[in-house]
Amino acid sequence: MHCLLLHHRYQLSPRYILMVGSNSSGGGSHASQRAGEFPIGHVVLALYPNTTCFYKASVTLPPSKVRDPRCKGQYVVQFEDDNEQAQAVPANMVLDHPGQID
Repeated sequence: MHCLLLHHRYQLSPRYILMVGSNSSGGGSHASQRAGEFPIGHVVLALYPNTTCFYKASVTLPPSKVRDPRCKGQYVVQFEDDNEQAQAVPANMVLDHPGQID
């Protein structure tokens, strides 16, 4: 049996690349660190639980308002087009939605 492997190269403008991950101050994107934390209703890109993909969501609760100790340091967000209940996402995996990528 023979397998044909296709190699594709994709190019994109640097303006479509967002910084993800933690920094030396303990986490978060650069945008969220500058702004403190995103308020309720703010549109963000958040890592969907149990995946490696970021999706558009709105903030239901910022980390400072979350009372459940199991969700300390996490945002509670409602993902767009998701009928599930709001979900907790680590603060360093919630990015400011840049707007132009809808």
